[in-house]
Amino acid sequence: MDFYPSGVCPPDKLLTPEFILRPLRAVDVDLDYEAVMENPAALRLCGGGSWPADDFSLEANLADLTRHENEHEKGIAFTFTMMDASQDECLGCVYINQLTTTYRLVETVEPARFDERQAIVRFWVRQSRVRDDLDWRLLRTLIIWFSDTWSFSRVYLRAHEDDKRQRFLMQRAALPLRLTLELPGRNGRFLAFGPLGESIQEETPWL
Repeated sequence: MDFYPSGVCPPDKLLTPEFILRPLRAVDVDLDYEAVMENPAALRLCGGGSWPADDFSLEANLADLTRHENEHEKGIAFTFTMMDASQDECLGCVYINQLTTTYRLVETVEPARFDERQAIVRFWVRQSRVRDDLDWRLLRTLIIWFSDTWSFSRVYLRAHEDDKRQRFLMQRAALPLRLTLELPGRNGRFLAFGPLGESIQEETPWL
């Protein structure tokens, strides 16, 4: 079974008055690098690893973007850049991966039902824009987008257990914590909230 249903085209962009989500491409390397290096420590906390190092290079970023672009084209994983309305500034990034092949389940609050078409989504917003709640507005947009537009069997949103800001956002959205996960080569554990589209509208009055 494919990660995304065969014969169904995944969404190619999302437009809002404030920002655009579209597939990340290698040609975005300069704008993406500027956003990544605004606060590498915050991204290391979010990812539970060593990326990006303080000396992370533009060339290394290009290699990462090329890999993400290839995976997106093959339907292995989907990566979206978050651009401002004029597409002159990168505001962040959204990553969509297959849950069952990427993570190891540590704990679940209920009997887990897994299949190859379950997705786990993570995101980051450049640190200067966290101050004006842009990450909260992105999260609200993602909940609606994945609940209404995508064709995965289930979608969870991910936060690292030590990332207090993202855990706060999930709680603010009234998303239930369902899974605790580990990722090879990463520190700590990851928390999966959702799944989206299952009674979410009743639980989130801001929709």
